[in-house]
Amino acid sequence: MRDYLVCIIGIAIVGLACFLEVEGVFLYSGYTFVKALGLLLAVVFSASGISFVRKHKLAPGLAALLLSVVLLVSGWMLGTLATTPRKRFYLLAEGIRPNDTIDSVKAKLSGYNSWSQREGYISFNFASGPGTTDVIVVQYDPKTSKILSSALSLD
Repeated sequence: MRDYLVCIIGIAIVGLACFLEVEGVFLYSGYTFVKALGLLLAVVFSASGISFVRKHKLAPGLAALLLSVVLLVSGWMLGTLATTPRKRFYLLAEGIRPNDTIDSVKAKLSGYNSWSQREGYISFNFASGPGTTDVIVVQYDPKTSKILSSALSLD
């Protein structure tokens, strides 16, 4: 049973990471942190798996190696997957770049509420719950319609 403790811990880590992703925690901590942690955990589980295989404990060794691959792939891919509607808004907002056109931004974010308080600025919001609203403010040049900057505020 002790041999499988590493696998149980790995499964618990994957489950916790999925829960934290669904709850939007990584939107605040950043996905660079997730990548680094996924890489670190993959190395630890790979080392454990190799150690088990060397001791002729193939089942827990292969399970630990499989978990290391899952952790590595999850860590690197999690930042690009729209796992929740809020994350979809986040990914769309993060995809706005200077020199994009305001029309392309409006097309991307057409499903969200928008308003303009003054010329050269437009805002979009996403309400993910009562009293929780994420907002992106886009500054653009009214003459050329090119994006100058954008700022995302997560509530």
